[in-house]
Amino acid sequence: VEFESNLKAVNSSENISNLNFYIVPAWNVLKNLKTLFIFNIQKELVADRETKILKSDLGITYGPVHLNPHLSLTPKLGFILPLDYKKRVYESLILGLRSGIKLDANFTRIQPAYEISGTRFLHRYSTALNTKTNLKYQLSQKISFDITPELTPLQPLVLSSALSLVSAWTYFGTLLNRFEWNQEASYELNSHLALLLGISNSGDLLKANGYESNIAFWNENQTTYYFSLSFKNII
Repeated sequence: VEFESNLKAVNSSENISNLNFYIVPAWNVLKNLKTLFIFNIQKELVADRETKILKSDLGITYGPVHLNPHLSLTPKLGFILPLDYKKRVYESLILGLRSGIKLDANFTRIQPAYEISGTRFLHRYSTALNTKTNLKYQLSQKISFDITPELTPLQPLVLSSALSLVSAWTYFGTLLNRFEWNQEASYELNSHLALLLGISNSGDLLKANGYESNIAFWNENQTTYYFSLSFKNII
């Protein structure tokens, strides 16, 4: 369960406050083959108070394939299912096909990673009902770092930073570039429960002038803050 907000005044039209529910069942099919289903429902707490399905992805991973004691590769295959009403009806989404690979490095206190994936969206129509052009292709890259502090009392604490760059092409060839930069601190209460506190900034990759980078740690109008409590159980 996750609560996110941009911390604007509650009575302000700029206020964004959402409650996210995640269900992520995973199964080990074989020794190195795992399937998982990511299901994310979001409830808006302000404005229209809309409830929508943000994610309904079926994933298959193989690995990790160890290259040496510190490096490993994990190939991934995914299917984006149109369970959300707007995606299915308004955007006419039939299916999304995604493939990618993740490179992990494992050292004593820091675990950097790089992930790249490509997605092909299949729609009945190239244009949505709101006249926006649907996306046909998407290329995503993600660079992340997990750091475990050396202080013994804080050993379950993990500090993370992840920068995602996304390039997407519409059916008419228009290129859209966006970024998302997340900073998180997670703490395991026990083997089943974990707390997470994060800050996220996202938006267009370039500023309005078309050549200056828009990537920033914090932005007054775009940054959101989130807090989550997760439960994990292995059957």
